[in-house]
Amino acid sequence: MSLVALLGLAPVSAHASSSVTLSNGLVTRQWSVGGELVTTALIADVTGRNWVTHPAPDFSLTIDGVPWPYRVLTTTTGPSSVSFRLVGLGLEIDRTYTLAAGSPVIDVSMTLVNHLPVPVRVGDWTIDQIGAGPTSGSLAPRQPPVEVDALHGGSD
Repeated sequence: MSLVALLGLAPVSAHASSSVTLSNGLVTRQWSVGGELVTTALIADVTGRNWVTHPAPDFSLTIDGVPWPYRVLTTTTGPSSVSFRLVGLGLEIDRTYTLAAGSPVIDVSMTLVNHLPVPVRVGDWTIDQIGAGPTSGSLAPRQPPVEVDALHGGSD
């Protein structure tokens, strides 16, 4: 029996969509904040190239083998950072994106808090993702794969 069924929990509901932007003159990232957190733009400001070819969920997570349904509870913006608090099914994730002055690197941190009385099994989890490459049915030429130059992880 899944955790969702065991606890008798229903998925969270969506709310109106808005847009949030983080930029420092070298790179700009934009999200649509509604029922899900969706990356709509990741632009290299010097060249103007938008690496996002189609809006896509910012990240994904499975709990007990099923995709985690969530909603964005709060959005907090600062001069060089933006934070999102995501909630659903007794779990909370805080995601913070930080841009340093003079750097095109976006630092992403995540914290997962379990408010349930039982442990949960975290399955597949993408750290950060964008919709890149041709969409299904697109006649656009296939782009070369994007590579991660560095991934600096913390302790588990």
